Amino acid sequence: MLVYFTLMLLILYAALAYDSAQIIFEAIRHGGESRHAIYEYMNKLEDFSGIVGNISFRNNHDAQTKIAIFVINNGRFEFVE
Repeated sequence: MLVYFTLMLLILYAALAYDSAQIIFEAIRHGGESRHAIYEYMNKLEDFSGIVGNISFRNNHDAQTKIAIFVINNGRFEFVE
């Protein structure tokens, strides 16, 4: 069970890293390559559609997203509320 949990955690971190890179690429496309332009774009970003869900940034610049949890039941994914 610990190996399974560790694997799921690694997959989650990989997905978050992918979304982080996509946000930076999007900031460069829309605002430019300077650190300030990326910073300004990310300050205004709301509901970026990533693979882990929608991502926004709080006033203190922390990323905010809801993570969905699914279980497999009889071969089908089911959302856990």
